[in-house]
Amino acid sequence: MLWLIYIAIGLVNIQLTSLTSDESAYIGAAYAYSQGIGVNPEHPLLLKLVNSLIFPWQFPQIVVEIPNLNYGDHRQLRLAAFGVGYQVLMYFPEHFEAVIASSRFIYLLINSSLLMWLGIYSDFLKLIPVQLSSIFALLWIFAPSFSSHSGLVAFDVAVAVSALMVVMTLAIAIYSAMRLQGKYLGRQMVILTLCLIFALNTKFSNLLLLPIVVGA
Repeated sequence: MLWLIYIAIGLVNIQLTSLTSDESAYIGAAYAYSQGIGVNPEHPLLLKLVNSLIFPWQFPQIVVEIPNLNYGDHRQLRLAAFGVGYQVLMYFPEHFEAVIASSRFIYLLINSSLLMWLGIYSDFLKLIPVQLSSIFALLWIFAPSFSSHSGLVAFDVAVAVSALMVVMTLAIAIYSAMRLQGKYLGRQMVILTLCLIFALNTKFSNLLLLPIVVGA
């Protein structure tokens, strides 16, 4: 139910929010990756690769020219994403709103991973009280900063969510180990590894999590 509320709010925000400056670059990068061409190298591939799937599946008719790139010039690669995104959105005005909405929905689903994490730890592993996880989920869903950004083609929410999942998973695993509650410790290590991989592939700034996890 809480996940449906989160999706409903996100869908409303997707329709009401105008295009932001970075979204055109990330949409352009996604299209470039769908053609096997890498641009926007200052961020990892994961979110852009997932977003790129909408083009061959939903918008095969969108075809734009990607200029020859000097892969030794990061400034050119960074600016190229804006140019490609501009072409995708402006050269095909009949698909303008659909491309933005589809891309935003992909990011909305990715950002909902925190709700999935809470469900696993409260309903499946029983390591977080259901009431506590419900309160946390409600506060997160209705937080203005998250609700207004979770439906945008941007990395901000995904970075925060993935880092938070790593820290909380690590804290619960350490607590379980200290209390010699090893029943689900192996599963927690698997979840921690997956969350860490997700975080590291969301934005390079999350590399700060690596020494924290190793040190802990």
